[in-house]
Amino acid sequence: DASSITDSSNSSSLDLSSVSPRDLLEYQIHSNKDRLSKHIPNSPHHEEVSSSEKAKFEADSAIALISFGKEAANGTLLEQCILSLRRRGEFDGKVMVITDAPRERYEGEFDENVIILKAKEEDILYDHFTAPAMKYKRFKTLLIDYMDDVPELDPIEWIYYLDIDILVGAPFITMAKALNKKYYIRQRFGT
Repeated sequence: DASSITDSSNSSSLDLSSVSPRDLLEYQIHSNKDRLSKHIPNSPHHEEVSSSEKAKFEADSAIALISFGKEAANGTLLEQCILSLRRRGEFDGKVMVITDAPRERYEGEFDENVIILKAKEEDILYDHFTAPAMKYKRFKTLLIDYMDDVPELDPIEWIYYLDIDILVGAPFITMAKALNKKYYIRQRFGT
């Protein structure tokens, strides 16, 4: 039946008629944790990170996400992405979200380090593109402009952009270090 989900591993059933999207997401992550873990290989690049290095990384880094359209506002991709950043990604730093969804859509959904920024009307109405999707992709180029309007983002020196359909499967700092090593951004981690 479409109004319930059955977990085949323990035959428990979840009645969807009384479940919030966040609770459903928590249930999906919990019930699939072991299955998902098998698909995340141990990275040869994974290395231990000191708590002071992690604290510095989180103090001067932010994750930027862009969430537009009715499908994004009515779905849970953004919540899944942020939840994976917090849990598997072990990233507790600032996450900036630019969205056209009403402010109340994400009210109370996230911790205090998730900053929801309402897209400016003039940026949404900008229509000098032949492909309609470009109207939203353009917001990637506006990230720094939007950051300038938020004083609590002033200490941020590094922005990592992710699409909202990305799920983070390992500590995010590991990927950041690998990217910086690959592209020779050595001053970032003192290597």
